[in-house]
Amino acid sequence: MLDVLSTSFADKVMLRPSETSVLEVLNNSVRHRLDLAECLSGSGAQRVSCKVNLLLQCHLERLPLNADLQHDQKRVLLKAVEHVHAMVDVMSSQCNLKQAILGMQLSQMLVQAAPVPEPSTLAMLAMTAIGSLGFSRRRNRS
Repeated sequence: MLDVLSTSFADKVMLRPSETSVLEVLNNSVRHRLDLAECLSGSGAQRVSCKVNLLLQCHLERLPLNADLQHDQKRVLLKAVEHVHAMVDVMSSQCNLKQAILGMQLSQMLVQAAPVPEPSTLAMLAMTAIGSLGFSRRRNRS
């Protein structure tokens, strides 16, 4: 679903010539790695789609970005939730419940900037994985 969402931003984001090496570093930092050799050798829209995919994954994993990529990420995120809502509307109108639920989860992930498998305490501001683990342990002792 993230791939489909990434393809809808070809006209909103551009790939700068100096970003290839930065995208390679980001690709090694995210959970779902892309085949960058294939992406970056493709057409302009395919290259932008790969960049948007990486920007969305960086948002979900709260990875730091340089100023240019932060600007691009902000532009993408402003419309991403709207696009996901439209995707959910289409999937639910076609009675595809499983895909509609996945779309709703993606919407929640984008709004909270956290992937679903993470503990819910990470959705709180300024909470880290280590702090969340300690919170869970203290809470279970009570």
